[in-house]
Amino acid sequence: MKKIFYVLTLVALSTSLVQAQGFWGAGQNKGKQFEKIDTNQDQKVSKAEMMEFHEKRFNKLDANNDGVLTQEEMKQNVQKGAEHAKEQQATRRNKMQEKYASKGH
Repeated sequence: MKKIFYVLTLVALSTSLVQAQGFWGAGQNKGKQFEKIDTNQDQKVSKAEMMEFHEKRFNKLDANNDGVLTQEEMKQNVQKGAEHAKEQQATRRNKMQEKYASKGH
C-alpha cells in the first residue's frame, strides 16, 4: 500500500513538474499552485507540505475511499480535468472577446 502511494506520488510529482511554469509563478497560474502547497506561507515547500498536498490529491481521486486508485477512477479524473480546462478556456476567450468589443472593435 505504501509502495503504491509513493509510486503515485512520483507520478503526480512528475506531472507537477510538467506544469512547473504555472506552479512556480509564471504563466496563467502565477504561482497559485505553489501558494496552495506552501501551507505555512514561508515561500518554501517542504517535503512534508508536498507529501500532504499529494496525499490530499490521492484521497480526492480515490472516489470510493478504499485506499487504492483504479483505472476507472483515474480515467474519471482525466475527464473532469479536461472539462475544467475547457471551461477555463471558454472563460478566457469570453473575457478576451469582451475586452476587444469594449475597445470598439
